[in-house]
Amino acid sequence: MVGGDSAGGNLSAVMALMARDSGFDLAGQLLVYPGVRADDDSPSMTENATGYVLDAETMNWFAEQYSADPADWRASPISADSHVGVAPALVITAEYDPLRDQGADYARVLEAAGVEVTYMNYDGMVHIFFQLGPLVAVADRCVSQVAEEAARRLR
Repeated sequence: MVGGDSAGGNLSAVMALMARDSGFDLAGQLLVYPGVRADDDSPSMTENATGYVLDAETMNWFAEQYSADPADWRASPISADSHVGVAPALVITAEYDPLRDQGADYARVLEAAGVEVTYMNYDGMVHIFFQLGPLVAVADRCVSQVAEEAARRLR
């Protein structure tokens, strides 16, 4: 099982692709508002560019630190040649997150490749809401959803 949020979601998506390519059988991937596309001009990136915790300026700074070719699938796992055979995925996004459309697009790409996908967008939530589980009821439900999916996949 691999899982992570934001940049950790990117790393988890990349690890799932690498696991498939090496013949390592993963039970699943848990991707919480994953960054899966290095170059992004999607509506959510524009709509949520400022005022919602993670902003476009910070995203640009992160991209500069990454120092990877945005076309490389290891920086942008959504651009891998194939997603066929990748582990089943739970993909979670937040309404007011610049990464919302990336996660939704990735779920569609996985589904089109025949991967079992559960996609959930949490309305009214921002990037980092997952970490607020002890404080916000909706976030607590999301943490439970991820834990239940992990338990189900690992049985």
